[in-house]
Amino acid sequence: MTTTLFLHSRTADPYPIYHRRLVESPVYWDDDHQLWAIYSYRHCQSVLADPAALIPSLPNAGLPDNILAIRNNLVRLSNPPDHDIARQITAGLFRQMRPVPIAPLLDRLLADKPSGESFDWVGCVCRRLPVSYILAGFGFSNEDEDFILARMPLLLPIMQPAIPDGQHAAVHQSCTEVYDRIEQHWASRTSFHNGMLAYTINNLMGLLIQSNDAGRGILTNALLWLIHEGGVRHPTIGDPSFYPKLVTEVLRYDPPVHNTRRIAARDFYLDGRLVKEGQPLLIVVAAANRDKHKFAAPETFDIHRSNNHDLLTFGYGPHTCVAATFSTRMAADTLSHLIHSCKDIRLEERQLEFEPLINVRLMKRMMIILS
Repeated sequence: MTTTLFLHSRTADPYPIYHRRLVESPVYWDDDHQLWAIYSYRHCQSVLADPAALIPSLPNAGLPDNILAIRNNLVRLSNPPDHDIARQITAGLFRQMRPVPIAPLLDRLLADKPSGESFDWVGCVCRRLPVSYILAGFGFSNEDEDFILARMPLLLPIMQPAIPDGQHAAVHQSCTEVYDRIEQHWASRTSFHNGMLAYTINNLMGLLIQSNDAGRGILTNALLWLIHEGGVRHPTIGDPSFYPKLVTEVLRYDPPVHNTRRIAARDFYLDGRLVKEGQPLLIVVAAANRDKHKFAAPETFDIHRSNNHDLLTFGYGPHTCVAATFSTRMAADTLSHLIHSCKDIRLEERQLEFEPLINVRLMKRMMIILS
């Protein structure tokens, strides 16, 4: 396979494709899809930092006001000057989160999973723990958590280019119910005035939606790298820095997010080639993370590499993900708890299937056994 755009469900290993592009055409014009595909670290970083590379707009025609409010206010989807406001709001959200121990959250999710029996790590934990972790950090109750988690599947289409036919009413209803639930929780907080409260709730809902995919991918890939056919790679880990380092290297070596998109707001040159105003750009961060000009021996998994934190998985520049530290800590704490509470962690199946998506590489399921 040599195409620029492909479904990860049909691609066993995309990294040979990325390697070929890095060697032959790090800035590549895809005539079939009429877009620029950017693979090298230097050029990906340049585009992500350029204010003239804008986030593409989602089609909003016919959507109800509550869904439009989330799309229009999200830091991830906004462009200047609105982006600065959204980023400040989201950063303020994270400042209000209190530290939460991962053990009770994880134990609650695993409460009905008998020791020694296989279960789906993706469905049981990875789709739920990031949302639970965020809600607990804001002091939501277990009842609130269950209420919101039950409605998450119908919130996810809000961030997709188009809401599937026949789901508009259900998505609208779930969106309204979750918004009201969050508003009730924060009703007694005096730190928000009405306009700011609405903006904050919309961004929290966006954060919950984004965490479902990105958080799920981090938790899945990190655990996969910690275990192998015979069980845990490192049965005894005494160094607490091991887990953050492992997660960081997983995010460089095998990130859940493989590419992101931009639109050129003006003409500019990239690697000596003219990118014209209005042309779309595909920034392949998974390829940039394996660029030998940035990372020594990039095909080697090495948690001790000195510059692993320079990865582009969380973006770069104005749209750097504000949840980077939060996501890494959540995954590191989860791995640490599993290692210290389980005698063995085994992967039951080696044939892994991925979702039919282009921008993210997410496992459909991952059957494991804890004992």
